[in-house]
Amino acid sequence: MVQWEGWASSLAWWARAIGGTANANYYADLIYTTKITDGYPGLGLNIVRYNVGGGGIDQAQENKGSKLQWQMDIHGYWTDPNKDDPASWSWSVDQNQRSMMRMAGERGANVFELFSDSPMWWMNSNRSTAGSYTGGDCLMPENYDQFTFYLASVARYSADHWGAKFQSVEPFNEPSADWWKYPNRQEGCHFDIATQQKIVESLRRTLDREHLNDVAVAAADENNLYAGSNTWNAYDSASRSLIGLVNVHGYSNGTEPYHGPNRVELRHAVGNKRLWQSRVRRWGRIGVHNGTGDHS
Repeated sequence: MVQWEGWASSLAWWARAIGGTANANYYADLIYTTKITDGYPGLGLNIVRYNVGGGGIDQAQENKGSKLQWQMDIHGYWTDPNKDDPASWSWSVDQNQRSMMRMAGERGANVFELFSDSPMWWMNSNRSTAGSYTGGDCLMPENYDQFTFYLASVARYSADHWGAKFQSVEPFNEPSADWWKYPNRQEGCHFDIATQQKIVESLRRTLDREHLNDVAVAAADENNLYAGSNTWNAYDSASRSLIGLVNVHGYSNGTEPYHGPNRVELRHAVGNKRLWQSRVRRWGRIGVHNGTGDHS
């Protein structure tokens, strides 16, 4: 049976700019309730996608890049690579986005996902969250497990301290794309298929170790349905078995995203896996089963 899980909004980057400001409650009402606010009906979105960042604040060795826009520079928690105890991390950063996540929950949002656009800056080969110099893999192999430990630790901390239990954790955003090149205007990171599979396996193992066995690994959130099918078909059976939620963006990129063979092919390819269309054009309509429309 098809289950419609709801409608979503990614908190990046608007919550980075608005959360914690005088207008925060106004926008939270408009987005996460159905009440009338200043004559406008609320959207009543129920799914929240929290963007865990990788950027630093005044880190001398970070390669920030001149094009990285401030609202797209999401600050991360594991700022010192030598401090691997989460108790010593900088949990006070990213207050605006977390504030909006809290307000969404207070207004009835009931599904939460954590996703990453880039690992922490110091984990990447060029010490940047804005992509590699070539558009290829940026995360250093020796930091694969550190990256997944970071994601699982944030999920654990959120459940324990922020009142938001993430139902899924997604380590990628359009990972097969070749446009994540430094300098870039936003966080982004390319992952080859082989690397994606290693991260998926490591993340599942780390979530389990953090007693988050019921938290799904989500992947791979490719740019469009065609790329989503290609990535899924390239995964081996072991990787597929570890993925509990398949995410994909609805950008057309030369293909029709909302009906036709690409949509049907992906639905058939993933079988009984939960499937979210995690991002859509603002003017588009969505129709992927077991899905969510993410108006980010």
